[in-house]
Amino acid sequence: MSLPHRFQANADHIVDFQSLNLALYQEWIELDLFYYGANKFSREEFAEAGITEDDIEYIKFMGAQEVGHARLISNLQLNGGRDAAEQCEYRYYFESPREFVNFCQRLTRWYVFSSPFSSSADD
Repeated sequence: MSLPHRFQANADHIVDFQSLNLALYQEWIELDLFYYGANKFSREEFAEAGITEDDIEYIKFMGAQEVGHARLISNLQLNGGRDAAEQCEYRYYFESPREFVNFCQRLTRWYVFSSPFSSSADD
């Protein structure tokens, strides 16, 4: 199967725009969440929760990946002639490193199973 050289979201097709916008908002919140949580708690708080330095670095790495994902989706929308969604200001209500990790797991799991870009287990 050959893919087109340049993907362009169809500006006249609302589903393309809405699907990309939903994906972009998800990338923005994940980017913000990973960096926010990694910086909110001290190394001691993370250690007390059983979260290692390597775990923290992995969380930061995941945040860095979200930068690329957001850039990619934004560019797809701009190529289609529509303005890409902008990053929002978020408020989080977790109080501990464990609550942070739990929230990350729930948020990322929701997107994986609800994304119009994910495939079903049958694929």
